[in-house]
Amino acid sequence: MKFAKAIGLIDHPQSSQPFTYSGTVFEILVWDVKLWFLIGWMLFWLILRHTGCIDPAEIPTVAGKYLGYNQAVLSFLLVFFLNSTYNEFKEQGRAAVAGGSPSGTAVIMAKVFFKHEPALQERVVRLVNAAHYLSWMDLAHYYSWTELLERGLLTKVEISALKSIPASKKSPIAMVWAMEEVAAYAERQERALEQWLALPDAQRLGSKPAAVHDLVMMRLIDSLNEGRSRYNALAICRSVQVPTIYTHMLFWLMTVFLLVLGFYAGIGSETSADEVADQSWWIGGYILVTLSFLGVFDVAMALREPFGIDSGLDIDPLIFVEGNMKTHKAILDMPTMLELEQPQKPSFDMFMRSKPAELAGDFAPAARGPSYVSTYKAPDNSEMRKMLSARLPKDAE
Repeated sequence: MKFAKAIGLIDHPQSSQPFTYSGTVFEILVWDVKLWFLIGWMLFWLILRHTGCIDPAEIPTVAGKYLGYNQAVLSFLLVFFLNSTYNEFKEQGRAAVAGGSPSGTAVIMAKVFFKHEPALQERVVRLVNAAHYLSWMDLAHYYSWTELLERGLLTKVEISALKSIPASKKSPIAMVWAMEEVAAYAERQERALEQWLALPDAQRLGSKPAAVHDLVMMRLIDSLNEGRSRYNALAICRSVQVPTIYTHMLFWLMTVFLLVLGFYAGIGSETSADEVADQSWWIGGYILVTLSFLGVFDVAMALREPFGIDSGLDIDPLIFVEGNMKTHKAILDMPTMLELEQPQKPSFDMFMRSKPAELAGDFAPAARGPSYVSTYKAPDNSEMRKMLSARLPKDAE
């Protein structure tokens, strides 16, 4: 075990926690206690048969019938269980990836239509990303207020308000605050325009106050509201899963089947002790059946939690949050590139650029930059709550 940990084969051996599921499929099969218990069970009966302690004639024929019926039922249940967990994994993964898309639309609209209100832009973007963070904290029931404060997504006053609100989910509150900011801005602009229009022409100073069109405001509010719904969609996906009782029932049914299979394979049905050697091929078959059934079951169990630490299977939710936050900040900071404001017009021959490569002369597309490689390493926790507690700073007591 120490050697396996030293060469990096495992981080936490499966044998230390016999009925938990973490690590790659290979690690699960190597360190799964119940797997080797079942194989040892078969070898135990095989040794008894070779030593002559058991007479093969005493083996009831019901064992063979039980194996046939139970194998068909168990195979169907395993396939159904694996398919259902895979669908859950896929739905939750899609919900996680698509969660920030509507909010991104709201950020772009805030950048375009609130260009003269940088403080409003900053607050809308800040609250949208705070809501994204909080959506994952709501799922894990683990809140790192220090993380939100250090990233500048929430102020101490806002954090105190969130803590005092008796709500099971905090992310919708941040989205409501963003909507309130947008609605308050529209109301101020509308009031300023009405006051300006009510003045006589001689008293109207300056230009006409700019007011965002009602359709734009409605679309912006809809984008924020859709973002709130997308964050909640993941919670809905996670609320409907394969019942735990079904998992336990499947596990015990599989265990009983493999125990009976080991008994039947170890003893055999020969009537003569000289024919015992002819049944040795059962050992390999039994081990393959055990590996296949437990492998399918353990992979299905690993897929039930898409946001854990299983190597090659899990999704890191904070990668999406951090990526969206960087994109939103870049949109907010990027300069406006209106063509009318540029002193120099680009010379761009669209017709020449649209020609095939063999007709375009020496034209070559610009070289792409290096591809992004994530340096994130999964934490050593199997539950999403523990994962978030490892990734995010802990609050001071």
